[in-house]
Amino acid sequence: MINAPLPPKANGKPNTNKDYEMQGWNASLAGIPEDACPYYATSTAEKYWLKGHRSA
Repeated sequence: MINAPLPPKANGKPNTNKDYEMQGWNASLAGIPEDACPYYATSTAEKYWLKGHRSA
């Protein structure tokens, strides 16, 4: 698992809040700490990444 910002989708659509939440959930399961969130520059992505991380 790579803990980095999500790349653009192949179909050209933007990543959704659910995508960010799922990535945070996967990061938590992989043992990546909460303070390693790759989205500190973008508050919406960070918010949903952390929400997913905390739900795992």
